[in-house]
Amino acid sequence: MTDVIDWPIIKDDVSRGGPLAMLLLGSAQWVHRRVDSLALGQSGTTRRSVSFDVTVPTDLQVPLTDAQVQVLVPLALIEKGALRRVTAKDPSGHPLPILGAQDNSRLSAEMLLFMLDATPGGLAAGYDAKLFALLQQVVAFQPGTRSDEERTRLEAGIADAAKAKGYPADVSELIGEIAKGFLDHFLLVAVLDSDLVGQRVVLKFSYDRDLPTPSPWNRIGVIDFTMPDVGFARSQHVEFEAPAGLIVKQLKVTETFAGEPVRDPLVDTPDEPRASAHVAFTPLRSTSGAFVRVRVAPAGAGILSFTVVAAVALAVFALFVAGEKFWGWKVLATKSLPSQAVSLILIGPALFLSWMARAPEHRTLATLLQPLRWILIFCTTVLIAAGVAVAFPLEKWARDVVWTGVPISAGAILMLLVVYLANAPRGAAKAVIRAGRFFRMLGVAVKDRFQSVWRRLLKQRQAP
Repeated sequence: MTDVIDWPIIKDDVSRGGPLAMLLLGSAQWVHRRVDSLALGQSGTTRRSVSFDVTVPTDLQVPLTDAQVQVLVPLALIEKGALRRVTAKDPSGHPLPILGAQDNSRLSAEMLLFMLDATPGGLAAGYDAKLFALLQQVVAFQPGTRSDEERTRLEAGIADAAKAKGYPADVSELIGEIAKGFLDHFLLVAVLDSDLVGQRVVLKFSYDRDLPTPSPWNRIGVIDFTMPDVGFARSQHVEFEAPAGLIVKQLKVTETFAGEPVRDPLVDTPDEPRASAHVAFTPLRSTSGAFVRVRVAPAGAGILSFTVVAAVALAVFALFVAGEKFWGWKVLATKSLPSQAVSLILIGPALFLSWMARAPEHRTLATLLQPLRWILIFCTTVLIAAGVAVAFPLEKWARDVVWTGVPISAGAILMLLVVYLANAPRGAAKAVIRAGRFFRMLGVAVKDRFQSVWRRLLKQRQAP
């Protein structure tokens, strides 16, 4: 674990905003390499670990206190919310202190004030107090508890402030996007010994974060998430590690600005099954973000292959049952099955259920394997019903119901397996989305055509 300085220790001084902004905007000059690693743990947690290879500039030191024995180092933008199991380490492997929420908010507001106000100085020098109050509201905004109306008001205030300062359009857009990013993220600031300023050192930071769960009943699960600050380093690396039982089919990283792509995606598609993937690139701009898409799937050698074999074996069993029952096949030498056949039939359920017991696992793994487990449960139910029909002296109509249900159920199970293996739910969702886009485009084209014809008719009527 690390020390989180969660009590206010920093005095008000908006003059700090200048060097902090220079450190952030010029980060590619002193953050040589950054490695973002996301690992889906067996215990059910998702761990994000970030390694920073940095040389803090001597001319942009931001002292923590007047004693100047420690300096403030902005390292990354982190999504707002309670951080769990936070760990930060200095170059010696010792805990690296990081600032708490109040001090982080103060520093972020001071930095944004420098970007938006052309002449910020010390408290005595005078500054736009109204703008500073707006920026304090921006950095204090909590996405999970505040309303969309308040977010819209703050975004509009940022845009108006950027325009009022008279910056060129591209500069106003840049500053506005940076400021809006603080509605959902906070600036991670570490406290580093001043003796390490000017030296090349490696700092490490890790915490537990949440990722979206893939849609169910798809063999290939898709995990999408964003990274707001991949442009922070001169060389950016993104790594993803899946838990045991899953393999990574593809890792795709798209560099973005203002939510729009600025380059072609960088892709790692493993040639052979493995549980990790890696992408490295040089960001085009220091303010870039990224959209990350990871495709994961169950490993072929585990429960997936077992379920396929189980479903096919049940289908073969059901085929012989249907042949004996309906098509006049002579498979059994007697009309009454011996009771020992029950034990043979129930070997299948015993094997299938043995795959159900499992240790705690990541919810992504549980979601992708859940259809396979349901298929095994369905196979077990069918074989147990067949065992009951053999072991108990049922009435003829009851036996007919069971032996008729066996091939029907086996066929349905086989269909479910095909749907899962074919990734059909996601394919259907894509088809619906594409159809919706097509009909929207068609509607726009028809509307434009109608308006064009209507205007031409009006002109003809108005002509002398």
